[in-house]
Amino acid sequence: SARREAAERILGNKEAIISFCARGTGRPGFPPVSAPLSDPNASVDEGAIPQVDVALRHVVGVLLESPDADGVSPGLHPQTVTRTLGYLRDRISVPRDMS
Repeated sequence: SARREAAERILGNKEAIISFCARGTGRPGFPPVSAPLSDPNASVDEGAIPQVDVALRHVVGVLLESPDADGVSPGLHPQTVTRTLGYLRDRISVPRDMS
């Protein structure tokens, strides 16, 4: 199913995705770019990495278990999770090579 394939892709690229998401709470790159959604020089917020890791584990769990799964892992900081996963959401599209 598409949900399982999405979970597999997240797990297969976990480190890169976590690092990319952690740019959401990092600093904008220098020099500034005219397209902020594609800033290749944005910095990674190392402090956000553990939060992103747990949040993505939750996402994979929901993809594999049930779309109606409740709750968020205790200890997650909503502001960090919102900014980092929002950063990812705003910059992805459906890959052509997925079923």
